[in-house]
Amino acid sequence: MGMMKYYLLIFSSLIIIGKTSAQNQWQFSIASGVISPEFLINSPLGYQVEGRIFYLLSDSVQLSISSGFNSWKEELGPDGNKFESIPLLAGIKYSFQMGFLSPYLAGELGVHFITRDYTYQIYEPSENYDGLYKLVSSEPETESTTKFAYRLSIGSIISAYENIDLDLSIRYNNISYDFIYNFYPTNQRRTGKLFFYNIALGFIYKL
Repeated sequence: MGMMKYYLLIFSSLIIIGKTSAQNQWQFSIASGVISPEFLINSPLGYQVEGRIFYLLSDSVQLSISSGFNSWKEELGPDGNKFESIPLLAGIKYSFQMGFLSPYLAGELGVHFITRDYTYQIYEPSENYDGLYKLVSSEPETESTTKFAYRLSIGSIISAYENIDLDLSIRYNNISYDFIYNFYPTNQRRTGKLFFYNIALGFIYKL
């Protein structure tokens, strides 16, 4: 987790730099939203909070660095898999000026510091009933790892006040983490792909 502290120190330093910059070239945003592993289809919703620093290269192009906290659950294996992650992502955004609306496309690359909580269960064939299995053991497990990730976003900036805008976006997050889980009832090991969607609402403050 030493790397995580290093990246968070960089993120904090950028906030300080942004606050001491002039001419609105720097912007800071705070956002929150919901997470869905299957885009709101038959899956429990998680949540996200995020802080972000923008640097404006032009009226249409912005660079950014972001971090925050994500929590969601995948319904795979016994009792599911609960994920928590701290992302650190750098990205670029291109926006289109349309009056008080500014639709945009964005892409980001970076890492996620991930913790996975799950239940490891072992089943054996039943001695009394053919084709059925009995539970032999069940243990809670925790796994921590750091994985490469990317995020693609579409959204729009909505002008609200002189120094404050709203940011509404839909995002696709892909993490290069092929986690292993047990499939009930055959005790077969399977591989899960880690990705999720989220819808977020943010407030952008022009420094």
